[in-house]
Amino acid sequence: FFSSRRRHTRFKCDWSSACALPIYQGFGRALSVGCDGCHLGNAWESDSLARKGRARIMLAMVNKINTDPELLPKMGPGRGGQPRAVQCVTCHRGGGAGSTALLP
Repeated sequence: FFSSRRRHTRFKCDWSSACALPIYQGFGRALSVGCDGCHLGNAWESDSLARKGRARIMLAMVNKINTDPELLPKMGPGRGGQPRAVQCVTCHRGGGAGSTALLP
């Protein structure tokens, strides 16, 4: 599937490690897409699909929301005292566009 020699520069791990694949599977579940949601065939490095660029913008947005001290951290701890965090599924809820469907 992935070459074990390539390093994933965004997630700082080997493609074949336990790091990258679960991250991408989480994206897929949150958006109800497969690898072809951002990639063309086996051209993993290709940036030819606009969706891949939008995904990068969304990831930067999630990171900013979760780390900027003026945003989510300002709300204080969440349930059980855990730090609050948003993820793709927070808004997408299993769909390509934001969804109003509630998760159990």
